[in-house]
Parts: sequence; C-alpha cells; structure tokens
Amino acid sequence: MGAVPIGVVTVSDRASQGVYVDRGGPGIEAELHRILVTPLAPAAPAGAG
Repeated sequence: MGAVPIGVVTVSDRASQGVYVDRGGPGIEAELHRILVTPLAPAAPAGAG
C-alpha cells in the first residue's frame, strides 16, 4: 500500500483573533508524527489559506 494523504483542519475564531494560542492543530500533528510509520509531508505551510 502506498502513502495515504491525511489532512488536519482546525477552526477557531478566538484563536485566529489571538484570544488564545491554538494548541489543537499542532497537538494533532505532533501525535500523527509520533504514531505514523511514514513521515508527514506538509501540503501547505501552517496558517496558509
């Protein structure tokens, strides 16, 4: 089996306004790095779009 693309999308009005630091998306990404056999390759820079 080849590589399977995985996307992580989080949405928070308050985090985007700077009310608090977004830890959800980075936490999910860190956990995926820890458990996946094939390294993650970002499709777009964080915060793009």
